[in-house]
Order: sequence, then structure tokens, then C-alpha cells
Amino acid sequence: SPNLVVWGERSLVDQVVENLIDNAIKATKEGQVEVHCRADRDGVLLEVRDTGCGIPEEDLPTIFEKPFYQGKGRETLEQSTGVGLYLVAQYARSLGGRVRAESQVGKGSSFFVHLPLYEKKREGAAA
Repeated sequence: SPNLVVWGERSLVDQVVENLIDNAIKATKEGQVEVHCRADRDGVLLEVRDTGCGIPEEDLPTIFEKPFYQGKGRETLEQSTGVGLYLVAQYARSLGGRVRAESQVGKGSSFFVHLPLYEKKREGAAA
């Protein structure tokens, strides 16, 4: 859809997108990183998918809650501080959105961020 406009502070939206893409690139030595965006019910769904190292299933429930997560098998992610996913979750929540992930070790990961759709009637509302 050509009119996918989200409601929120641009710098936070930029950081969410940049952190997810940056993490995907770092995790993917071979293969690809894909970015998709589509309308989803009452908002916009951003998906960043990679064919990288993946995240162990037991770590998935906490990857957005723990700063400095790098996980088992992800030690090869040079130049990673481990705060990216934590910040993605914090920024998404502050924008009124939510975040989730799916992953398989050795096959890659998909990160989904749902953000509220921009509505003209919100323009005058206080932030």
C-alpha cells in the first residue's frame, strides 16, 4: 500500500528500523536481509527478516527485555553492543506499538514491529 504512514516521533521510528536492519546485517554472513512493510489491521507492520545465525528458542522470550543480549552462538557479531533489540522494544512501546520475533538457530530470524497508523484526527491531539 502506498499510504503507510505511522503515528509517532520520526527519530524513534528511524532508530527502530536502523537497529533491526543493523542487527540483521551483523547476524547474516551469507544470505540476505529483507525488509517488508504492510498495512495490518489498525496499523503498519514492519518486518525485517534475515538468513543469519538465528536466536535459540529459549532466549526468544527475553531478547527485548534484557539490555546487552547477544545470546549463545552470537559471539561472532562483531561491533555489537547488545542493546539494539532492547532499544527497539522500548522505542516501539513509546510509539504505542509492539514488537515480536521468530527465529531458528542456523536459519535466521524475523522481527516484527507493529506501529499505529497515522490518522488525521490525531494531528491536534496532545502527545
